[in-house]
Amino acid sequence: ACYDDPPGRPRWVSEVCDAPPPADPRSRHEPLTVAGGNVVVCSHDGVVAAVDGRTGKPAWAFRYPKAARPPGVPSPRDVCPPVADGGRVFVAPADAEFVFALDAETGRLLWQAGPFQVEQLLGVTRGRLVVTIAEPVRGIRGLSVATGSDREPDGWRTHDDPRLGSFGRGLVSDERVLWPTQTDLFLLDPLTGRARI
Repeated sequence: ACYDDPPGRPRWVSEVCDAPPPADPRSRHEPLTVAGGNVVVCSHDGVVAAVDGRTGKPAWAFRYPKAARPPGVPSPRDVCPPVADGGRVFVAPADAEFVFALDAETGRLLWQAGPFQVEQLLGVTRGRLVVTIAEPVRGIRGLSVATGSDREPDGWRTHDDPRLGSFGRGLVSDERVLWPTQTDLFLLDPLTGRARI
């Protein structure tokens, strides 16, 4: 729904997809992201969709393959809104084992990286989408925004350690990646993923 400021009646209301209600309504978070003129939502139930921000009319939808999780096993996902940068939208759905890069205007799949379970999409810096990983091995990676690769020289992976989990939310800037874990606070170089002082 889109409201004027101050809020009154909505300017438009648009349905993007049907999804069953979660067992615990407090566990479901579907933050929105603005990408160009579109508003993008990841349903965490098989669909990423965009509507025109001015009219609410559907712009595009992308259906992704859902991962099978055993019943009663919660996703390790933290609140993880889509990230928009440079004409791309990056999503890490809670019910998928991949990060997807989509064209912001058309929803066309540009690449997918994985399989792994993402905890958080921290942001984009220096041509890398910085993500923290929960499964199969905990760690942090810098995925090339152009290809999704985490291999040098385009991307990086570091601190793959099953005991090393994120603790709070990290930050990215052009100079540093700040990653708090349960044991240390890491300051990483955004180009290489190596520790910086």
